[in-house]
Amino acid sequence: MSSCRGYLAPEFFSGLISFKSDVYSLGVIIMEVVTGIKGYCEIEDVLESWRKRLKMPMGDALEQIRVCVEIGTMCIESNPLNRPDLRHIIELFDEMENMRLVTKTTSSLGTQGSDEHDSEETIASAITDEKREKLSVLSTLPKYLPFAFLEDITDGFSKERQLGRGGFGVVYKGILSDGYTIAVRRLLRFQGIEMKQFDNEVNILMELRHKNIVNLLGYCHEVRGTYVQYKGKPVFAETSEQLLCYEYLHCGSIDKYIFGGYMAPEYRYMGEVSRKVDIFSLGILILEIVTGQDNSTKVDFIDHVCEHCMEGPQIKFMYPSLEPELHDQVELCIKIGLECVQTDRKKRPTAGDIIRKLEEGTKLGPTPSRENITTEIGKPQMFSFELLNDITESFSPGRLRGTGGFGYVYEGIPHGNEGAMAVKRLKEKIGISPKQFENEVHNLSRIEHRNIVRLIGYCDEIREILSHGKNKNDPPIREHIQERLLCYEYMPKGSLDKIIYDNLDWHTRYKIIEGICHGLHCLHEGQQDIQIAHLDLKPANILLDSDMVPKLADFGMSRLFSLEQVYILASKPMGTIGYIAPEYLDHKKVSTKADIYSFGIVVLEIVTRKQCPRSYADINAQHFIHHLRQNLTKDNYVKSMYPALEADCLQQVKLCIEIGLNCVEKEPTKRPTAREIISMFNQKKDSSRSGVSNCIVNVIEAWLSRLPWHPWPLTLLRQT
Repeated sequence: MSSCRGYLAPEFFSGLISFKSDVYSLGVIIMEVVTGIKGYCEIEDVLESWRKRLKMPMGDALEQIRVCVEIGTMCIESNPLNRPDLRHIIELFDEMENMRLVTKTTSSLGTQGSDEHDSEETIASAITDEKREKLSVLSTLPKYLPFAFLEDITDGFSKERQLGRGGFGVVYKGILSDGYTIAVRRLLRFQGIEMKQFDNEVNILMELRHKNIVNLLGYCHEVRGTYVQYKGKPVFAETSEQLLCYEYLHCGSIDKYIFGGYMAPEYRYMGEVSRKVDIFSLGILILEIVTGQDNSTKVDFIDHVCEHCMEGPQIKFMYPSLEPELHDQVELCIKIGLECVQTDRKKRPTAGDIIRKLEEGTKLGPTPSRENITTEIGKPQMFSFELLNDITESFSPGRLRGTGGFGYVYEGIPHGNEGAMAVKRLKEKIGISPKQFENEVHNLSRIEHRNIVRLIGYCDEIREILSHGKNKNDPPIREHIQERLLCYEYMPKGSLDKIIYDNLDWHTRYKIIEGICHGLHCLHEGQQDIQIAHLDLKPANILLDSDMVPKLADFGMSRLFSLEQVYILASKPMGTIGYIAPEYLDHKKVSTKADIYSFGIVVLEIVTRKQCPRSYADINAQHFIHHLRQNLTKDNYVKSMYPALEADCLQQVKLCIEIGLNCVEKEPTKRPTAREIISMFNQKKDSSRSGVSNCIVNVIEAWLSRLPWHPWPLTLLRQT
């Protein structure tokens, strides 16, 4: 079995061969010609596709399409007996053509003369005569053609004369002395067809002469002696040369006209599967992306790109506003695409080769200014791994500032700039997913607030490294590593979890709680058209600047949703146990109230200096909350935590306890919003100011009461 599997009739695999096997193959080809793809058999779908492509009402054409699809569908019946014979198929085509001519004659009667028809006949006659003359010249060629003659007319089977390559051989253009062209098919010596098949093709085609069957003009079968190198010595060997000569068809084979293909030729025709099949498809995609053209709209898309898209003026035409230094990148991408779509799969690059070339290509364009890395506020920049590796001294231990479950944080110091930045290098295998990385970059790009960490830039690169094998003598192995890094404004005081459980004074704790709440309010209500839920609020994700101002960080788990949505459903809960709201953990409901719950836990930890249990049993967190609810409402318990605190500040502690306990209510609707919490803080400030004013009034009243006269009524002091 040496044919293409996609065109073989099912019974062929059982050893049954008949004319109906050819009918099956014909049906497959008809469907491919009509649809341009494989396995596209629904008539209404095909008609709808052609309606869009014809761009005008063409009833006759659609009727032709319908008949072709019906014939194709009948031909690919699994039972050979149900397939039509060729005579019946021809009758169907003739019947359709006769109906079309009758319709055309009726509609054009009396409106046109015969000039146009006569012209068409004259042209057709001229073409036929030209072909007949050509064939008569070629028919003078001998049936048997010597190898030396064929070698001469193909210029020694040079690459320049190569027309195509198939599973069994290579086709060359042969130019005769009188200028006529023939196609010379040289069969591969090791993968060529068997002698019996060769004889079959020669004998059958020699007997046939039909306008729809390619003309065999001659053949060659010679055994030639030649010297070859074997173990460094010349050895005489005999090689068998098999060649077939056909009439030259200028338009080539039909496949390039019917497929808008991403499918590699060896897979389409031979069913051969390898990684290089995907590389071919990738090449077509690259060429489509760069040129902005659909490969199905060109008869030979690849040749069109070769001829028209590699020149400098054409690149400028495709990208008129592109900086001149980036034209080389466009040209590089086109070259990579063309390498990927080579007919010989061995010549196609590997995925690693492509990545390496693209990485080198990124160095062709302008690089971001190092001096503007930390000072420019706005849209985060994309940094190269090379740059971040440089400013962190190759991620040296001396620059390491923190370690987490997802990665390592380094201090990066750009050249010529005093401002440092934090470079978070995510772990490749257990780091955040591409979706989480995208979330962080996208969501932080939208926000600018003093209580939310500023994202300066990011890096998302695949780089190639050489690693040694298990044994010393093993050759180095090429590996591809996904590098994802996030660059933030540098927070010199680190994260809140490093100091929250130590002897931090109350005034700082209170300021931190207020700042966190303002950051949440910005996420939940500070955006024009959306709400952002952080979903991983905890002390480790709250950073502190040099003035102990808190800033929310790590937005990998964050979710965006519209202002109208009360909650959305997540596929699975993510975050840190102990800080996850019950409705998110149990029912996967995501809302801003989930952040409020986490905020409540953080507030209670800040106030009590105790850590909430981080066990997978949610009951431990509930016990922690229940214990605090019982004790924190007692005055003695609060005073024991802050024995040296003034009464006014103790009121702040009680307020924070009240807020924290309200935030961890099991029912989300009972929890306050960030706006309501800020209002509670503001009311406390107002009452504190009022208390101070009353003290001053009391002192003034006592002093005025000693005077023999009163400059103004004492009641006015109360009113002011």
